[in-house]
Amino acid sequence: MKKFLTIIVLGLLFSGDAYADNLPTKLFGIEIYGNIEDYAKKDSGKKYPNRKGIISFNESEYKFFNITRSNLFDKYMLRSDEEFKILVITGGFQFLVLNKYDRDMPRCRHYKNEFIKMISNDAHYDVNQNSFKQKYYKADYKSNHMIIDSSQLSYRKKFNKLILQVYCVYLPISGGTEKQDGVQTILYFTLMDKNYFKDYTLKLWKEIDDFEKERLFKSITGYSDDKNFR
Repeated sequence: MKKFLTIIVLGLLFSGDAYADNLPTKLFGIEIYGNIEDYAKKDSGKKYPNRKGIISFNESEYKFFNITRSNLFDKYMLRSDEEFKILVITGGFQFLVLNKYDRDMPRCRHYKNEFIKMISNDAHYDVNQNSFKQKYYKADYKSNHMIIDSSQLSYRKKFNKLILQVYCVYLPISGGTEKQDGVQTILYFTLMDKNYFKDYTLKLWKEIDDFEKERLFKSITGYSDDKNFR
């Protein structure tokens, strides 16, 4: 698994040569602040009331083009402003929906931490893994509390402020019976404009402390005693 993650990080995520004193301006070969038309059909984007002035693009109808796809991530998402300047680049991998009988399924946080180690150990990628800050958030989603376990790094590139984020999303799901109750778990890797993060993401996500984080995790059916889940 470690060798596989190393190949993913070195060979796929960052397009072009990276200098030791630089942090990325690209993810999956997509340039932050680039034009959306270089990667997606601009009329395929959608606007949402909770993100005014922002256009969201995914691959539900059209595949993105001119991107470097990863074997680790199976979904991609872009967000731009109304002038089609890219502000968010995201790749995601959805784990199987877990129920309390699936004790041996892979855990998102393990993958997140291993992923950050691989990035930090890349000789062409100048970052200390301790520079990533650990944060926990919650957000309302379809009457459930979505829990976000985030490791994030803020940095400057010329006059721009960016955030590189690796995070797990946990969404409790009720299927109507005890056996169907489970958790939808997604690992995301994101490069985004820091102003977007402050003006949009943090208006939807509320940062929580350790006490509330533990309470929310323990409320998920079947995982109250599973430390690997956390």
